Amino acid sequence: MKNRQTELIIAMPSKGRLRRPTVRLLSKAGISPSNEHARSLYSPTVIPWLSIVAFRASDIPRLVESGAADLGITGYDFMVESGAKVQELLDLQYGFSKMVLAVPEGSKISSPKDLKAKVRIATKFPSIARRYLKAKGV
Repeated sequence: MKNRQTELIIAMPSKGRLRRPTVRLLSKAGISPSNEHARSLYSPTVIPWLSIVAFRASDIPRLVESGAADLGITGYDFMVESGAKVQELLDLQYGFSKMVLAVPEGSKISSPKDLKAKVRIATKFPSIARRYLKAKGV
């Protein structure tokens, strides 16, 4: 990598639902990764002082918060879940996701209030789930 003081670093998703639209967005801006098809995490661009690093989308908010990246492109869900102290600058209008609370078909549970206090929940977003259930009185 170059001199961190003179370089702007953009963190982008390394894979998943956000990678392809992010590569398209950066390409339209004329700053696509120079090795977009390689499995490299670091990619210089055609702009000498700008580089792109690829990480798990869920790690990007913390990278921006810590200063390891100057700008991050990730999902709003990952930003909220991380609890990172970062500022959302722009909704890029892609990579939409939907969170649901699901129970087995035929279950007697018809609302979050029907859940028991010691319920087990499988999720990639434990902080969001915890806040949601607390708000619902569970």
